[in-house]
Amino acid sequence: MKSRIYAQVLFSMFILGVVSCSEEVKPTPFTYTQVFTGESSKTWALDKVLLRKVGQDDQTVSLSSCEKDDRYIFYANEERLFEVDNGRFSCDDTEEQTLVSYTWAFTNTNASLQMVVPHVFGDYIIPFIVTKVSSNDMVLEIFADEKNTISYVLYFKSVKEN
Repeated sequence: MKSRIYAQVLFSMFILGVVSCSEEVKPTPFTYTQVFTGESSKTWALDKVLLRKVGQDDQTVSLSSCEKDDRYIFYANEERLFEVDNGRFSCDDTEEQTLVSYTWAFTNTNASLQMVVPHVFGDYIIPFIVTKVSSNDMVLEIFADEKNTISYVLYFKSVKEN
């Protein structure tokens, strides 16, 4: 019995060796994140923000026109560049056209997307929970208390660039 198992192990190693030597392995990038980035980059706009409290109706957080027209651009490069463009309306006369130029990160195990939403949460990197994402819609949530009874839910729409 031992010799039969030994022969099977040797045969398996031989087959694996032949396959691995004759076939070139080409790594392919993880494509799930392309929902955020598209092929090279993808632009999103913040559509609405809800304040959600357990046991209460959701409240819509009002966004000014300067907050709603910001453009969140995710790049599909190795650096995972992320930019927030000010859009047509500035919230402050001293603001640059590019509000944020940093990186984004996505962790699949807990569906966490780390990014900056400057006019809503300031210039802080926030680990949002991705509750929904498709080619056209993205819903992110961040809890505001330790008991997870208060959260902000951000709704984004993809933007077709001209």
